[in-house]
Amino acid sequence: MNRNTLVPIQLVDAIPFEQISLEDRKKLIQQQLIILLHANKCAIRNTKNKKATEQTRCQECTLPHCSMMKVLIGHLQTCNNVDCDVAHCSSSRKIIEHWLVCSPNAHCPVCSQIRDAQNGRLPRDMCNDGLDDRRPPP
Repeated sequence: MNRNTLVPIQLVDAIPFEQISLEDRKKLIQQQLIILLHANKCAIRNTKNKKATEQTRCQECTLPHCSMMKVLIGHLQTCNNVDCDVAHCSSSRKIIEHWLVCSPNAHCPVCSQIRDAQNGRLPRDMCNDGLDDRRPPP
């Protein structure tokens, strides 16, 4: 796999993880974490907007995969199956669990760059509007 090639998130589960370079694995995990954080924040924002303006239809997010990840976050709230075959369930659960326990001082190759973006130490375009919230999905 080319070092600069990012694999679309829908293909991550189709590629044997052993065949992906360490750098690409890190990028894939970061991409999935970023979209999970965004989808969680987006869902919370939509809920608040709907409560504030019951008669106004909430604007749908146009970020690719956001709506899919919102559905997945809803699934994760009730899924206890370690071997769940719902797309991205197992990997998302592992990524979220790691994010919640990963120490900011650990210099984690996956999480530290995302935390830096949250704290304004990286360009805003990397933040993708989902990085300023460390809360787990509801």
